[in-house]
Amino acid sequence: MFFLFAAFVFTIQLQAQIAVVNYMKVKPGGEDAFIASERTWKKLHQQRVNEGKMLSWALYYVHGSGTTSPFSYVTVDLYPDMKAALAGITTEEFKKIFGDKYTDVMAKTTAARELAYSEMYNWVMGFSGKEPDKFLIVSYMNILDNEQYYKMEKVAYQPMHKVASEMGNLNSWSVWSRPFWNNTSFEAATVNGFTSVDQMTKNSYSDEIYQKATAGLKPDQLTEFVSLVNKTSEIREMIRTRLWETVEVTTPKK
Repeated sequence: MFFLFAAFVFTIQLQAQIAVVNYMKVKPGGEDAFIASERTWKKLHQQRVNEGKMLSWALYYVHGSGTTSPFSYVTVDLYPDMKAALAGITTEEFKKIFGDKYTDVMAKTTAARELAYSEMYNWVMGFSGKEPDKFLIVSYMNILDNEQYYKMEKVAYQPMHKVASEMGNLNSWSVWSRPFWNNTSFEAATVNGFTSVDQMTKNSYSDEIYQKATAGLKPDQLTEFVSLVNKTSEIREMIRTRLWETVEVTTPKK
């Protein structure tokens, strides 16, 4: 059963093209109520997954968030395309799951948290893990060289992350761009997925990973690889990094 679920997760990540990330600020003393509320909403998201209207929904806790942080939890909705992402939830869908309890559900949701803001991301490249991710390291980037950034990720960093995955030091990896934004604080994000804390602590760009990633490259390919890695700080600027931990996630459509 586990391997079947992992196969579904793999398929979801390959299909996903749009991610809608909702940043939540939980009110003081309201964490238990908030999680209970999100588990109620999960029923609706699961129904939408079953009907093929979305690929998945997940709730994450953001480590390191405090009382002054703008958010402490995020939800991530994955969709196969922009049309599905913009479709929204209909009144009929609400009624189908919540019936006459809809008003009560909304009241409890509003009392437990504030929606700080939402953002949309486009999938650019990456690979899925053999198991569901438990932890995500999300890194936000400013692109300093538009022509070279995605080339650098594809030619240099993707091969190194694949080697790390084969060595058991990483579960998944992906690069996302922003189709729309109301600020220019960052322009892209990378997401490293891990199945455990132990796996996460093993993740690093070691000499072994570097050697395996470059093995078999032709001289001109190796030169390009090395040049892109050495120019990383000239191509992109790391803005910040956050650690997300999975709290709830929908079951993939069968």
